[in-house]
Amino acid sequence: MKYYSLDLFRSTPIALNVYMYSAKCIMLADDDSDDRFLFEEALREVCNVSKLIVACDGLELIKKLEETVKPFPDVIFIDINMPYLNGLECLSKIRLDKNLQSIPVIMLSTTQNKATVESAYKLGANYYIHKPSSFAVLKKMIEKVYTVLSSPLPLLTPKKDFLLTL
Repeated sequence: MKYYSLDLFRSTPIALNVYMYSAKCIMLADDDSDDRFLFEEALREVCNVSKLIVACDGLELIKKLEETVKPFPDVIFIDINMPYLNGLECLSKIRLDKNLQSIPVIMLSTTQNKATVESAYKLGANYYIHKPSSFAVLKKMIEKVYTVLSSPLPLLTPKKDFLLTL
């Protein structure tokens, strides 16, 4: 049996991602196919051992959570503007379900409207992210989320930390 030093492990680019970012089961609900594709590619580059479950709208998200996804995801990213059930409606349903309410939820949106951000906070989202405008920034944002998730989340994120920025 071979043993490798931790320093050697850390110096390998692919192994570095595995070492820094443990595998997570991530769920993404977004109706925009381009945004879903970019998120998946960015996640793969940040941590290629994570599992991504995708829902194309809010109704599909809730249905998958209630009926098919077991074990539950480690974190859910929800786009705000989706058909059938928007992101805030999904968040509300998740927070009312005793089986789902402890899952960290990160809201994604192209809007930074203060009322929308406030609604997401009041409904119990853990964080709010303005959708990044470039692939590089999206990767950095996913890395930041992994860093945040590496320690226990507070029951209520302090308001000053709610808007997740780089």
